[in-house]
Amino acid sequence: PLTGGTLSGDLLISKSIESQLKVNETTNNHFINIYQQANDSYIIAGKASGTPTQNLRFYTGGSNSMILTSGGNLLIGTTTDSGYKLNVDGIIRSSSSILGTTVIVQKVTALNTNGVQFTNNAGSEKARITDVGNLLIGGTSDTDKLVVEDATAPNIRMYRSGTGQVWQQTIDSSGRYMLREAASAGGTKYTRLQIDDTGEVEV
Repeated sequence: PLTGGTLSGDLLISKSIESQLKVNETTNNHFINIYQQANDSYIIAGKASGTPTQNLRFYTGGSNSMILTSGGNLLIGTTTDSGYKLNVDGIIRSSSSILGTTVIVQKVTALNTNGVQFTNNAGSEKARITDVGNLLIGGTSDTDKLVVEDATAPNIRMYRSGTGQVWQQTIDSSGRYMLREAASAGGTKYTRLQIDDTGEVEV
């Protein structure tokens, strides 16, 4: 067995059933085991007796870049365990979806002048908040604080839940602005005000 010194070459541990690399610190009974068993690989850090409180730390370039705590929390770019399963100090980029029963977003920072974009599962953009605070729905024309674009039904609906009253603003296929009212969410909408593209008003 190796009892000390420096190993200048490769260390190969080979067994037909299980290979293990064990590092034991005998004073406080701390250990780390690295081994392969069946089709799985294991890294185990702990304490031979008592409650294990050891964290598994990953260093790159001399800095502590990632910590897996004894409680199962993963810290990336930070050494502060705030109690969350994943705590990242930096920008997270995902090429797919972030899913959860409850997803709480406390802060969103735009990476570029496109602002914060919201897309569907197919990757098609449906809305965005620009870096100057404009909300664009259905398009990318950044002209006002609220822009709603749609080829057939650019509708904006206001609904008073206490009474069921509904007011809807829209532009019809002839380019007329229409203000409609209904007594309930699914009720018949009646045009209360109409303005065409020549300025003619009909009430």
